[in-house]
Parts: sequence; C-alpha cells; structure tokens
Amino acid sequence: MEISFEKRLQMCGRPDLPLIMHQNWSHLLFLHWKVDKEFIQKKLPEGLWVDTFRGEAYVSVLPFYLTQLKIPPLPHVPLLTDFLEVNVRTYVIDKEGNPGVWFFSLDINSWWGMAVGNVIFSLPYHKACIQSKVIDSTVYFSGHRSDVSFEFEYTPENDSYNSKADSLDFFLTERYLLYTLHHGKLYAGRVHHSAYSLSSVKSLKLNANLLSSNGFIFSNKPDYLMYTAGLHVEFFKFQKV
Repeated sequence: MEISFEKRLQMCGRPDLPLIMHQNWSHLLFLHWKVDKEFIQKKLPEGLWVDTFRGEAYVSVLPFYLTQLKIPPLPHVPLLTDFLEVNVRTYVIDKEGNPGVWFFSLDINSWWGMAVGNVIFSLPYHKACIQSKVIDSTVYFSGHRSDVSFEFEYTPENDSYNSKADSLDFFLTERYLLYTLHHGKLYAGRVHHSAYSLSSVKSLKLNANLLSSNGFIFSNKPDYLMYTAGLHVEFFKFQKV
C-alpha cells in the first residue's frame, strides 16, 4: 500500500485526544539498516504491514536521553523520571494506511521506567545497565542486559536542517503513531512534537548487537544515520485499532 505525502503530513498535527504523558528527548541518534521487508513482515502482529520508502524497508536503533517524564497531574521528580534508553523499531502501516512504528525492544536503565513502559504502553521494555556521558559535543553511550550489549560513540556536525515530506529523513523520523499489543488486541497511541531539527554525524563508533538479539543480521555500518539535539514530546490516550 502506497501512502501519500499528504497522509504522512496529516499525522504531524496535534490530536484532539486526552493527554497522558510528557517527555523530553535529547542526544538522539537515529541508526537505520535496510532489511528485507518480507522478513520484517513475519515479525509483525496481525493488522500491521511493513511501510516502505521507494520499496525499501528499514529497522532502526535509537539511543537517547529521556528526561522530565511527567504523567499529569503528577510533577516531574528528578532521578525517578530521567532515564537512558535505546530502542529497536521498524516502520509500519495499519489497515487505514496510518503510518507509525512498531517496537521490537526498548532498553531502559530504570526498573520504574520499565514498569511504566510495560504497564501504561504494553511495550517490550527491558531493564538494562546503561551509562552515558557527553564530552564537548561527543556522546558516549553504552549498556548491557543478559547476553546483549551495545555501545555508541557519536559526534554531530554543526549543520541543522528539517526534512522534506518526500524525503527518507521524513519517512524515518517524523512518526507520530506507535502501535502495541495489549491482551492480544492492537492499539495505537498518538504522539506530538515539533519537527525534528536534524544534523548529520561526523564520527561514529558502534556495537549494536541489539539487532542480532531481535533476529536481524546486520553490519556494524548503518545504511543511514542522523542526529537531533532534542525536543519535547506529548503522548495521548491509546485507542484500539
């Protein structure tokens, strides 16, 4: 199913739905690998189909800082609501052609954060040991759980740009719908944020065997990558698909 650019742009608007959560994301790295779309399709639940850009399907890994999580009307509580996270996701559409993301795994360095993600969103969160630091403009990000480890070292360029609706950048980053299974039923949750201000990456070192732990064969060199310094994100009430 081909999705029009107009349909993708419609998802950028703020929905008229109950607000359930705020988050800030920062030092966010997007790493993308091309993967056979039939292979991805076999991993998706009934009711979702692989979304492609010019016939190509992608799986992505995203390490980032998640801070100032707030569930209205509760306040932000430092330490309890600031986390490090790394996600493995792909790009999907539902039967109505709504573009969104499907998560294969989400690693977070907090038992409480994992519980919130599992209970509120029914997403496959895992508790992991994760450390990160920023020196000058370089981000050092590493972690592990069980027999899975990951390491990222990335330095953004000084450029900054917004993606165009017909670009691969837009396809891979401007996603405002996430899907999840809850008691065997498919649900969708809208998010809203400003358009990403993206930067290219001038240096990168990585070990991302989170992909192989999810059944994907990959090279350590991604097919595409970009960075964003950060933004504020709103989450809205999930609805049954």
